[in-house]
Amino acid sequence: MKIIYFWKPLLWLVIICYALFIPADDLPIEPFLKIPHFDKMVHFGLFFVFCILLLRPFKKLKLNYYLLAPLISISLGGLLEFSQHTLSNSR
Repeated sequence: MKIIYFWKPLLWLVIICYALFIPADDLPIEPFLKIPHFDKMVHFGLFFVFCILLLRPFKKLKLNYYLLAPLISISLGGLLEFSQHTLSNSR
C-alpha cells in the first residue's frame, strides 16, 4: 500500500491543523521573544517542514518531487489559512 509512505507528512498535517484551529483565547497575548511577525515565521516553518516531509514519498513513487512537494505545500498552506480565516471567528 503506497499510502504508508505518507504517514509522516499526514501526521505533521494533523499537527498543523490542530495548531491552526485552536481558539485564539488559548494563545499567548504577548508575541514570543518580541520578534515582529513571529507568527508568520511559525506558519512558514510548519509548511516548510511539511514540504520536506513530502519529498521522500514522492521520490519513492518516482514522481517529480521537486515540483510536487512545494506546490502541494503552498496550495495546502493557502487553503488552510483561508479556511482558518473563514471558519474560525476568533482568529
